[in-house]
Amino acid sequence: MSRIIRERRIERVAGLIPGIEVDGGAKPFAGHPDELVTDGLDGLDDRFSWFSTRMLAKS
Repeated sequence: MSRIIRERRIERVAGLIPGIEVDGGAKPFAGHPDELVTDGLDGLDDRFSWFSTRMLAKS
């Protein structure tokens, strides 16, 4: 069995959905005009709730 097939089975058993981006995206980094910072943990629980609701509606 290939590594990719094993990984997909593990993801499925764990309830993971590959390819879903849950960060808030890149935003300008204050004081550094050429830099971006991702909005990671702020509001993460709300984004997970939104994604899980959408996924349950599709199943």
